[in-house]
Amino acid sequence: MTAAPSWVHAPDGARIAYHEVGVGDPAIVFVHGIYGNRGGFGFQEEYFSPNHRCVAVDLRGNGDSDKPDEVYSMAGYADDVAGVIRYLGLDRPVLVGHSMGGQVVIAVAAHYPELVGAVASLDSPSNIPGWQRRFHEPFEHLVTFDGPYREAVHRFLRAAYLPTDDPSHVDSLAERLAGIPDHVIVRAWQAMSAYDPTETLRRLRCPYLYIDCGQPDLDLGLLRELCPQVVIGKTVGAGHKALQDVPDQINAMLDRFIRHADGIAAEMVRTGGDSGTTFPRHRAPGPGVILGRVRGVWSDTSPFPQSTMIRLVTEFYTTSGGLRIAYHEVGSGDPAVIFIHGAYSNRMGFGFQEEYFSPNHRCVAVDLRGHGESDKPDELYTMDRHGHDVAELILHLGLDRPVLVGQSMGGQVIIAVAAHYPELVGAIASLDSPSNIPGWHQRFHGPYDHLMTSDGPFRETLIAFLSAAYLPTDHPSRLGKMAERLAEVPDHVILNSWLGKKDYDPTDTLRKVRSPYLYIDCGQPDLDLGLLRELCPQVVIGKTVGAGHKALQDVPDQINAMLDRFIRHADGIAAEMVRTGGVFQYNFPKVDTPS
Repeated sequence: MTAAPSWVHAPDGARIAYHEVGVGDPAIVFVHGIYGNRGGFGFQEEYFSPNHRCVAVDLRGNGDSDKPDEVYSMAGYADDVAGVIRYLGLDRPVLVGHSMGGQVVIAVAAHYPELVGAVASLDSPSNIPGWQRRFHEPFEHLVTFDGPYREAVHRFLRAAYLPTDDPSHVDSLAERLAGIPDHVIVRAWQAMSAYDPTETLRRLRCPYLYIDCGQPDLDLGLLRELCPQVVIGKTVGAGHKALQDVPDQINAMLDRFIRHADGIAAEMVRTGGDSGTTFPRHRAPGPGVILGRVRGVWSDTSPFPQSTMIRLVTEFYTTSGGLRIAYHEVGSGDPAVIFIHGAYSNRMGFGFQEEYFSPNHRCVAVDLRGHGESDKPDELYTMDRHGHDVAELILHLGLDRPVLVGQSMGGQVIIAVAAHYPELVGAIASLDSPSNIPGWHQRFHGPYDHLMTSDGPFRETLIAFLSAAYLPTDHPSRLGKMAERLAEVPDHVILNSWLGKKDYDPTDTLRKVRSPYLYIDCGQPDLDLGLLRELCPQVVIGKTVGAGHKALQDVPDQINAMLDRFIRHADGIAAEMVRTGGVFQYNFPKVDTPS
């Protein structure tokens, strides 16, 4: 239920409605989209109000605000929001706008920079220059006072929703529009249609978060060119109403951004505009408990928080080639989830995911050959070999089409399993696995190949390579511990892992994948995700906010929410792929609406 309104009087006498809940700085001001109202941010207010003063505004012409019959504009909306900020005495709040509200908040930040701490736009594709003209143009001649404007706006809004939106959003459009006066329908349309964000974006000097919820053909590179400090996230399994359909993802991204907005702003001052800030780690996990059957000791290396005290028992199975492969498992429930680590790592990095999923899923984490407690033969470690080992583990445990989750190189392993053993796999998810994008591996690995030989400085070279693989958003402690971790890896494992994937090309493997596939991008530069979609049309793409290569540990709330959404609907995606011959246009249902 939306809180009762209060009002602020604009200079022209119009009453602007708002409500507020919660306490704490920075305050957060929520601004709705076209033909919306302040009641759409319930999940966000519920999440943020314990620590932030939350204010939701009805733009003029909407909700409980006055609805004068006059020209509406982004500048006028921005003046009204600035008036609310001044009236309430808010100290540089964070402005969060959905859809057209995302245009309003950047207008406020551009015209009143002294009032704003940071801004965030949620699925506001009209903030990308050129998109609005292309999308609005077919309807413009119809949205006039002497045209069929209600029918035209209804058609336009239906087109703005995505296949991943819950159908009920579209079904309720006619009812929602019926309550809006004719002059507001036309005036608000004209305000949005006349809007060009180019100069506004250039003037932005505060931290800016843009969350993409799946709108097609967005030139996010142009957004970054105009506004270099922009931080970009992308939701999984949601459309235009993501703030209501996947609030766990939206809230986690907003929270990460808001917590570090001051750091981003400071970095912008230091660099002259760009944001290369390092986000600190999510939390330092406490000493959970691992019972090592082989080591026979209690260890404090578990990534679980201390309060869970989960016992992880090291198990082994023997491959058809006679190698012992280590794994552990925790939890129960289908589908099972198998976690696969990256190069030079081990199975202990998925603690936050096991903690989250084990109440409802059987979770299995495996040490690939050459890693952790598994055997380390002196032979090339190829993706196909790793994939065969994982397939044998699935058969050994009798798992029924589990979901495979791979981080970094583990993301390459899982597509090999899905391509070569499709009958064993239900769905797959790659977490920051840029080598799954054809061309990236050769471009990034090539400069180091001539040094990665037994008579070359391969350890120093590997450290240099891995240092480059981490991102500005990775916590510096990742790099500091790298040499220490690699010191425990035998020489032949370092060389065999590198040489085993030296000529890796995922093109044919991706073409063979027929299972639902989630790719989570954690900020690697110059990824051609369009090529990934071309080779694997069913791929679902997400993007984390404020994390780097170790996002599964640094922003587990985002990673887990994306994985959960995908896993819950993998069967629906698979059924739709069968129906369409590969591409899916799947409607993800909504979550419960808060009271």
